[in-house]
Amino acid sequence: MSMQKMLFSFICYLVLSFQPAWATIITATTSNISGNSWESRYTINNNTGSAIKWFTIYFDFNHYSNLVYIPTAEVGVDWDVFSVEPFLSSDGFVDAFSFGDGIGIGQSLTNFVVRYQFSGQYLPIMQSFEVYDPDALEPTLLDFGDVEITAVPQPPVLWLFAAGFICLLLKRKGPLALIRRRI
Repeated sequence: MSMQKMLFSFICYLVLSFQPAWATIITATTSNISGNSWESRYTINNNTGSAIKWFTIYFDFNHYSNLVYIPTAEVGVDWDVFSVEPFLSSDGFVDAFSFGDGIGIGQSLTNFVVRYQFSGQYLPIMQSFEVYDPDALEPTLLDFGDVEITAVPQPPVLWLFAAGFICLLLKRKGPLALIRRRI
């Protein structure tokens, strides 16, 4: 390899490796409330070049229904949030618009909670989002992507039953009575 190619490769490496990555990342921790009722707690990370003041999370019309936004202290009163049910072949969505400063560069909005009915198999999946420019005359898309969902595992029912049964035995007879019988 010639010295000129090596120098060119090194310069390309330097220029490309120090480029900032501008992206909005939305993650969700999902837990089952009961039956088909689920709750997702979203964290919206702003790694873009400007504040996020308007975003929408979409829910597939085939699997989601009864979308309800649950207000939390972390979201605050300067956010206007509403949900729209899936209808026919249109996806449902939860739309959030900030009348304040929004989510600053490098900051996060945590504990954004949505409850819903999930009719699919296994765990809720396939949620997407879009981030819009609130200052544009028409809705202008700034960023989009898929929500990264992780499920909160539930303990197996058999182990819960066994733990409760052991607690009842200890309460009824006391721990010393069980130890004395073995001696």
